[in-house]
Amino acid sequence: MKLFDFFNENSIKLSELNNILVNQGPGKFSGIRTSIAVAKALAITNKLNLYGFNSNDLKDMNYENVVNLCEKGALTKNLINPVYSS
Repeated sequence: MKLFDFFNENSIKLSELNNILVNQGPGKFSGIRTSIAVAKALAITNKLNLYGFNSNDLKDMNYENVVNLCEKGALTKNLINPVYSS
């Protein structure tokens, strides 16, 4: 799985993580559902906090804005509401 390849290539251990953030859309149904399912599984099995954000929270594809929103408590924890594009 590409996610675990990314973790290995960057020497990231799941035990070192506290939070996981997932883009909840808008996007295509299968991509959004798959991303949310993987994020939820990782959160449950590794006791991570799960936060959802929308594509609109990204500014110029800069994920630092999403991290800042999380740190400020502006993202909803453990309540993921997918948004599908038409």
